[in-house]
Amino acid sequence: MADKSSPQETAAKGNENADGPAQLSVAQIEGLRPGDVIRTSAPLDDPAVVFVGSKPKYLAYPFAAEDGEVRLKVAKKIPPKDESRYA
Repeated sequence: MADKSSPQETAAKGNENADGPAQLSVAQIEGLRPGDVIRTSAPLDDPAVVFVGSKPKYLAYPFAAEDGEVRLKVAKKIPPKDESRYA
């Protein structure tokens, strides 16, 4: 098990070379700490697409809270008619 007191670099599932969007499991997200790095080619200003099951449901911006937890601030809900744009 990795020592979570030091920053870790995460190559997200299917994104080992940072050539596409990052996909993180809930377990990976829960294990993130301030200073950790997720490699992705997504533009810095783009929100993350949050999937519920296999469906894209929200756009959100990740941030590190004061208590050290990584959280997502929901920017908007993805309407069902637009889900195919994010799948």
